[in-house]
Amino acid sequence: MKKFVFISLILMAMSLLGANFFDDNLKPIYEGGHFEEINGDTYWIFEELYFDKDEALDDIAYLATLAVFYNMEWDSPTDPDYIDFLDSLDLIACRWFDANDSATYIVSGSVFTYLWFMIDDEEFYYMDFADIREDISEFIDYLGGQFKLEE
Repeated sequence: MKKFVFISLILMAMSLLGANFFDDNLKPIYEGGHFEEINGDTYWIFEELYFDKDEALDDIAYLATLAVFYNMEWDSPTDPDYIDFLDSLDLIACRWFDANDSATYIVSGSVFTYLWFMIDDEEFYYMDFADIREDISEFIDYLGGQFKLEE
């Protein structure tokens, strides 16, 4: 009986640590961006202006991976604000300044479009966080949106 209680406590602690990990990773993203309407669509857009397109894609992919884990019910935050945030999240964007043509672009990707493409792929269910993040980054680079921001 003591062994069962001990194992139950360990499992419960592991679950709480996982939720804290999710909340801790969402906090700077949640505080560092906002929802904004662009060309009739609502995007979660990072406040930061990126000077490296790959860095912008990586941050979009990171948030999209957290959203995928939430939407697939593989993990979830404990903070109700973060749950509401993820419930309304689909399009994610960053502003990227291209020094070559002195223009600012919006680089974006869709969580649900990625899931639509991957939901029937059996390998998807065996991918870990890093694999999904890399896959989303490549997906966004290939199929994501990029348009010049009119200022």
